[in-house]
Amino acid sequence: RDRRRNDRIQGDGVAGDALMEAVESLSAGILHLPVKPSGQRIDWTGIDKLRRRGRSELRLDVDASDDRDALSRVLGELGDKLRVENIVPQRVAVFPGDQAPIDVARGHFPNCPVGSGTPLFFVQLNRLENLGCVDFLAFTTSSIVHGAEDDAVMLGLQSLPSMIETLRARYPGVAIHVGPSTI
Repeated sequence: RDRRRNDRIQGDGVAGDALMEAVESLSAGILHLPVKPSGQRIDWTGIDKLRRRGRSELRLDVDASDDRDALSRVLGELGDKLRVENIVPQRVAVFPGDQAPIDVARGHFPNCPVGSGTPLFFVQLNRLENLGCVDFLAFTTSSIVHGAEDDAVMLGLQSLPSMIETLRARYPGVAIHVGPSTI
């Protein structure tokens, strides 16, 4: 195998040494894994190794916006696979976030905080009208919104406290998770 392939994921699904070292050095608080109902194959053993190596909590984001009817089936299968692998996520977010999907997630992950919001940006979260009762709110952020100049990037970052303040006013007492962040 060439070195570049080993730095990512090896053919057998095992994370390469360089990737494992990078994850360990980052010590990210949360290993964030988006899951779609498409039946994608996930190497749970590899995910758990990455999580342990980085000393991270596992947050699953289940996006069922394209197939809401499949949400219960997807969450049931997901819960079964995780139990077989002896993996317990610390958080689960479901999208969309009205009460029915949140209740389904609570049924499949009863000992886990369940959140929602948007897998996209604050603007979408701020426009939500039917958000159910959640344990946490989630949205992503990007430092490059209107331009890549240094001033524009810093202005974008300076807006985060206002976003958080708005969410705290709309949803008092609910934890807010910002991320993952992108450029």
